Amino acid sequence: MKKIMKLFIATLIMFPLASIGCSDNDTDSLAKVTSLKVSNAEDNIISLIEGDTKQVEIVLYPDESVDKAGYTFKYSSTDVKVFTVDENGVITATGVGEAALRIDAVNNTDMWTICIVSVEERIYPVTSIEIPAEFKVHYIGVEQSFDLGAITVVNPENATNPDVIFISSNEELAFVDENGVIYTRDLFGDVTITVRATDGSNVEATCELRIRNVVYNDLTRTGWNVMLSEAHTPVNIINGTMTDAFGGFPHQMIDGVNPNTGIIIVKPNAVFAGITGGSYNAYFVLDMGSSQNYNYFRLRHRTNNTSANLRASAVAVFGSNNGEEFTQIIERAAIPTAVAINEARVDLPETVNYRYLKIEIVGFLPAPGSGNTIQISDFNVGLSSFED
Repeated sequence: MKKIMKLFIATLIMFPLASIGCSDNDTDSLAKVTSLKVSNAEDNIISLIEGDTKQVEIVLYPDESVDKAGYTFKYSSTDVKVFTVDENGVITATGVGEAALRIDAVNNTDMWTICIVSVEERIYPVTSIEIPAEFKVHYIGVEQSFDLGAITVVNPENATNPDVIFISSNEELAFVDENGVIYTRDLFGDVTITVRATDGSNVEATCELRIRNVVYNDLTRTGWNVMLSEAHTPVNIINGTMTDAFGGFPHQMIDGVNPNTGIIIVKPNAVFAGITGGSYNAYFVLDMGSSQNYNYFRLRHRTNNTSANLRASAVAVFGSNNGEEFTQIIERAAIPTAVAINEARVDLPETVNYRYLKIEIVGFLPAPGSGNTIQISDFNVGLSSFED
């Protein structure tokens, strides 16, 4: 295609110039302008990158012409999606491709020329890869996962090729997949995860993992309170007579006394003990009385009923310090519902500091046909630490 365009333009240039020579009736002995050429076009091609500008430079021939000062020019583009040109001959590259630039001598309509303007894509290389400072050195337990890819930022935002690869320095300790999710093995030790750009810029960043034994420390729940979403009234006794189906004591989910007491939440649009569930996902809010540091929570299913129908399978987690405006901590945390598992521990992405913790039930088997309630017997939060 380029060869055809060059041949076409060369032909257009040759014939107009020939006709000019034949029509020159000037009888003066002084030389007059007979042709023009773009002097800053190599092999009659002006090469640009998207967004570039360039001033067209014109040379008039013959060199000894005495009337050069009187010439002005008109510029035009055959495809403004590739480039535009203003009245002063300044070209602006607007898109990738090739188009022709035509230049006409205003004071000699028989004299003109054409050249090709070729525009290539502008390449924006990766300039930096950022891992949040708090994750530059990250402690993690054995047989756990950590989504490094989710917190990695590639700069600039408009990098032409923002793809990166993740490399583990020791896959016996930790394996990392193509998306940057790290899985630790059943071994203690240190491992470096390198995040490297694939665009040839050689830009990279590292995360130092410290794989250690994790010690989980539940917080003391003295003075804590539990509030339920509207229309989801708790039942006082799960394993026994439901005498308080319309009042209930939600704090029994955090009393640490009887694992068979807790809360019953009616599923959306279901009916249980005269209570009708709402049309929205139910939730409960834990009020710890003051802001606390924590990085995990424990949720215990009803101990005397192992049916998955009555268990939450996923929750969304939010934190707040005023009880009104909540910040999302986890969009969706999976909760195992297998018969053999009564309790699940969920690690938060990082240590948070909130007074209020909101747990929204976002995963469950819908009613009818799978039970009308979700039953939780115990809930707590805590702060884990790592043993060297």
